[in-house]
Amino acid sequence: MPKILRITPALAERHEALWLRLTALQEQARSVAAKKPEALLGDEVRMAAEAVLHDAQLFGPKRRAPEKLPAAAPSWGGLAVQLGQALALLAAYEASHTGWSEEDRFRVWLTRPLPMPVRRLLPAEQFSPEGRDEMRSIRQKLALRMDRAFRDHFSRGYQAGIAAARRAEPLGEAVPPARLDPGFPAIRQL
Repeated sequence: MPKILRITPALAERHEALWLRLTALQEQARSVAAKKPEALLGDEVRMAAEAVLHDAQLFGPKRRAPEKLPAAAPSWGGLAVQLGQALALLAAYEASHTGWSEEDRFRVWLTRPLPMPVRRLLPAEQFSPEGRDEMRSIRQKLALRMDRAFRDHFSRGYQAGIAAARRAEPLGEAVPPARLDPGFPAIRQL
């Protein structure tokens, strides 16, 4: 029978927080490295990368916190590779410490005493239908408010234009007649 590796809930939460920081930094490194792979890192980015790489070593095969900070690569291209390796390390750790929950139908950390969900992998249907309906209602109200504001601004601008045209008439300037079409101006919607 295979041995089940169990971890503490605090370590699982630390892993998920580190995953978020690491993926954000790697996305930045990849986007810059795609344009300028040999460009040098700034001090702020280098320090942040070294801190994240240090924290990622905790989830490595030796599973102990290292004493020294790892050195980050001097270029963006090298940093993107280093961060990709650290993400692979976190993915391997996650694969060996998570499992599938049949009753809940999502991946869980194998923690003591009870498993806890891998929050970043929770399916969308885990969120309540009431919350989705509430957000739909809020979006509809916002769209209605924006539409009313647009119509109000348009109407005030139109009236200001008519008033300005009337003020210009006594000076002898020619003003074209206004269109009296009730649908003018018509805004088409898809």
